[in-house]
Amino acid sequence: MPEPRASLDPQASGNDKQQPGGKRQLPGELAEAHEEILRLRDLLIGKDAELGRVKGQVAELEERLGRYTWLADRLRVRRFVSAAGRKINRLRNRP
Repeated sequence: MPEPRASLDPQASGNDKQQPGGKRQLPGELAEAHEEILRLRDLLIGKDAELGRVKGQVAELEERLGRYTWLADRLRVRRFVSAAGRKINRLRNRP
């Protein structure tokens, strides 16, 4: 049967984690590490939300660009047809 003191030993309690290099991490350090993990997680969630908003804005701008491109192409076609019509009229009206 183990001695009562053995259960109070920090190595046997399981509250402390072994770090690389053989050093032990104290409960206070674990709490600080946990707080840092939570802070970084919240920061990551915020950045992910910001990225989602920016992706939405990019999609909206791409849609607008598509409309403007269509309109510009249509105007070019009209100019071409108009220029071709003028050229044809000049050729028809030649003496």
